[in-house]
Amino acid sequence: MKKIIFLLLAFTVLMLKAQTYIPFPNDTATWGIKQTSNTMSGQFVSYFKEIQKSDSIINGVKFHKVYKNSVANSNLMGLYRESNKKIYAKIYPYPDTNQVLIYDFNLNIGDTFYDKYKYQSNDIVWKYKVQTITTTTLTTNPRKQYDLTLVGGPNFPAPCSNQTWLEGIGSLTTFFNAREGSPCYVNSLQPPTNYQLTCFEHKFIQYMTSSCLILNIHEQYLVSHFLFYPNPSSNVFAISSRGQSSNFPLKLTITNLIGQIIQEIFIITEETIIELPQLSTGLFFATISFKDKPIYKTKIIKL
Repeated sequence: MKKIIFLLLAFTVLMLKAQTYIPFPNDTATWGIKQTSNTMSGQFVSYFKEIQKSDSIINGVKFHKVYKNSVANSNLMGLYRESNKKIYAKIYPYPDTNQVLIYDFNLNIGDTFYDKYKYQSNDIVWKYKVQTITTTTLTTNPRKQYDLTLVGGPNFPAPCSNQTWLEGIGSLTTFFNAREGSPCYVNSLQPPTNYQLTCFEHKFIQYMTSSCLILNIHEQYLVSHFLFYPNPSSNVFAISSRGQSSNFPLKLTITNLIGQIIQEIFIITEETIIELPQLSTGLFFATISFKDKPIYKTKIIKL
């Protein structure tokens, strides 16, 4: 009897593990990307969105379209589909639109992944090795994180970058070009451009660092001029929003980890003090909206 119970428990554990995989979205989703360009005259930071919206049937197979900043056909970045925990893509504007494998969540530690890339009509392949597989705590619901180390590939264009993947989200850089985390200097005339995933939204925010869904230059300016302090705090938080008087009122919304609204206030001065005695100890999100559109989100910790 004990043996049967043990086998049933082991089977249950295996079934639970098998059910933990989180698939990629098959409807509207948004990836927020921070782009840092290093030029000879200095560093330039900008933001853009990758938006999965609408589908396309190619040879009887459904693909999901991903656009940059809008859903205009001119901004189509590529298409992807998922099959057996593998993500295949057709990446534009490269001349070869045959699908390539860009993610494989069947890999185990020590396995090899070959990243194929089309450059000037030539096939370039980089070789990666899975170093660790962990569970990330940066998402609303736990999902696996894969860390891959570059172990081979051409000298040019040289990515000099490892990769980090999240189940159901993709790379921590850009969706289609996971290798573009921190490219090398090819020469003095071609400094690197770095990409960082700042947020992912599908039905609700699932991954967040500091800011999300930055849409235009004006909003970039808004985001760069906010400061929450002290953080953590036992009760009183200050919000600095200097230079924003022409944009007032801004709405501040405090939510808990499951998205419930705890408090809403309007910011009408450049220095705002808020007291949150009703909050219990823990982690919360503070979101600032401009004309009902979220432009900045940060974590606050109540001691």
